[in-house]
Amino acid sequence: MPIRLAIHVGPQKTGSTSAQRALAAARQRLAADSLVKGGNIDVDVKAGVVTLKGKVQEQKQKDKAERLTKKVSGVKSVVNQITIEKP
Repeated sequence: MPIRLAIHVGPQKTGSTSAQRALAAARQRLAADSLVKGGNIDVDVKAGVVTLKGKVQEQKQKDKAERLTKKVSGVKSVVNQITIEKP
């Protein structure tokens, strides 16, 4: 499966610099992780809430993506909507 990490930023209120930083940090963490980076994950940040969507091959990839994202500064919560799709 080709590596694809799509980043989508939803509408932000004025002063969205912290959301942009959180988005960049989440993207970097997911792309750098050897377990997660092969997944197809979209990241959306709104008011400190990160929503993860997409498909991975294993539950451990889904769980790791959520753990990595929760560690990002400025992230208040993570909504993990990643689905598991076996090859």
